[in-house]
Amino acid sequence: MTPTDKTSITQEEFDKLEENVLMLEIENHDLKQKIQHYEFEQYKLQEIQRLAKVGTWELNHLSYDLRISSELSQLLYSKTTDMSGLSWHDFLDTFVSAENKDIKKELIEDVIQNGKSLDFEHYIVRLDGKRIFVHHHCKTFYNAIGQPLITTGLIHDFTFEYNQSIELEKRASTDALTLLLNRRRINEVLKEQYEIFQRYQKISAYIMLDIDYFKNVNDLFGHQTGDEVLCKIANIIKSKIRCVDYAGRWGGEEFLIICPNTSLENTFQLAEKLRLNFMEMKNPTGATITASFGVGEIAPGESTDKLLKRIDDALYQAKENGRNQIRFARSAPKS
Repeated sequence: MTPTDKTSITQEEFDKLEENVLMLEIENHDLKQKIQHYEFEQYKLQEIQRLAKVGTWELNHLSYDLRISSELSQLLYSKTTDMSGLSWHDFLDTFVSAENKDIKKELIEDVIQNGKSLDFEHYIVRLDGKRIFVHHHCKTFYNAIGQPLITTGLIHDFTFEYNQSIELEKRASTDALTLLLNRRRINEVLKEQYEIFQRYQKISAYIMLDIDYFKNVNDLFGHQTGDEVLCKIANIIKSKIRCVDYAGRWGGEEFLIICPNTSLENTFQLAEKLRLNFMEMKNPTGATITASFGVGEIAPGESTDKLLKRIDDALYQAKENGRNQIRFARSAPKS
């Protein structure tokens, strides 16, 4: 080999090396571009999760390590809280079911042990004590011999939407003036109690009351004063009934109270208590406000329409006999 050949080969190797370096630079540039694209996509995903109030968790069944995404950490706790040391059991303890279901048992048995995907809604109690309502999707992945490897969960906070729906439902079932149940909702309760009676023979008692001479209040003092009187009557009703009772504005100055699993005697006592409180009530008219009452209970084989007719007849009888009194509904005719 001549010196010239050796120099030529060295130059050729140098050119090849230079070419390889250039290719590496190009590949490095492409890799940087991909990393930047990946980081940007990750950023977009995080922003979407943050804006959508979505976070994820992952349980490794080999190491039993729990990984909580930063989005979920911020969603459930706070931006400054480090959740890296949170155990799986402590994490499960934050789950609270609105229906008192055992979510921890359901998650472990159905999702981890039996391989089911689980979609459910429940409360989560944050570290600051605040409750948020979430939609939760969980799934477990297994190896070839059926051992659980990883369980993942996606949590979506829809507390705002849930509270909005509750508020809308409340508005749809509430009388705007008195804040008692409206006619539609109290009628639904009436039917529900009827079904309970038909199925379990649990008797409910009912009070229908009507403010005496209420037309005079509107005519002499105006409808605004009449509305104030209705609100005061409603407030007394709300303060005297039990938490299990239902009270609604049946129409105008007429109200219906439903007392589940209550005897006629106890219902009469409630009506009498209301009657006396109405008379003692301070109101803008300066006059004594009274009401007439009809009291009754549902009978076997009786429809809700017939029940209401009997109670309304008793109320009418109280009006006819001088007002400011209580009358029992006549016994339902045997079918």
